Amino acid sequence: MRIFGLVVSFFLVLGVDAASKAYVHASIPYMGFSPSDFPYGGIGLFQGFLGGVDCSINHVVNTGAAWSLLKGYPQLLLPLRLSLIVLLALYLFFFNKERAYRFPLILILAGAVGNVMDTFCYGAVIDFVHVQFWGWSYPLFNAADSALFCGAALLIGHSFVQRKNKKRSFACELKKN
Repeated sequence: MRIFGLVVSFFLVLGVDAASKAYVHASIPYMGFSPSDFPYGGIGLFQGFLGGVDCSINHVVNTGAAWSLLKGYPQLLLPLRLSLIVLLALYLFFFNKERAYRFPLILILAGAVGNVMDTFCYGAVIDFVHVQFWGWSYPLFNAADSALFCGAALLIGHSFVQRKNKKRSFACELKKN
């Protein structure tokens, strides 16, 4: 993917993330740090999909990292996040040699920046998508978290494909000799 496409992707993820969080912050009643289960809380998107998957929109905040890790340490978390963002950007633009890793890394970078922007705008990260799988409640997430997840999944997928292709080309070289 060319640089222009990467920049557009970065700002598209940031825009969707910021707009969705601004909407939730302005329009959905705040539910604290943990939501009530749908249908008792939040706005239902669907219920009973595939016989037990429910999804609703809830307005909660997370002062920690993923799954509320480091929740009580904001003075440690913000510098850590900012340092990781800088390191990831440096790697992406100056050290990464794999073209296939550019888009996944942009997704991860945009997701990380989106969540840090929340810390400055709202004092915490706004999470709002609440999914329950057959009674098991998955931690709430947002668009930035989705970008982080998709970027990580693509990186893992690319690394498996790359490893498989290297083994295949090595085997072909052995057959030639």
